[in-house]
Amino acid sequence: MITPGVRSEVGRLRTVMLHRPGNELRRLTPRNNDALLFDGLPWVDRAQQEHDGFADALRNRGVEVLYLSELLIETLVDPAAHAQAIEDTVSDVRLGDTLREFLTRFLSQTSDLPSWPRS
Repeated sequence: MITPGVRSEVGRLRTVMLHRPGNELRRLTPRNNDALLFDGLPWVDRAQQEHDGFADALRNRGVEVLYLSELLIETLVDPAAHAQAIEDTVSDVRLGDTLREFLTRFLSQTSDLPSWPRS
């Protein structure tokens, strides 16, 4: 098994991990886009089209394109990884006991991860 990593700055790109723009861009408003370093509100449909074109260009050149959302879903199917992700998520001391308990119960019941929407 090859360990992921970068071994050359000029070598052939073999694999990339991408995230397709989605709802996170739709949540931008004129009030919060400056704080998030956006010059203006992005056109989400256009950003997705440009992303898809970029991903296709990479594939056409033999690059393996992996999507973060799909990798996360595949990982969380494993019960040990699922339990660790829940523990890491709810360990923030800022949550408070009530919210921590609620989130732990809720996230522990979400075992049908492959059916979750992929963005």
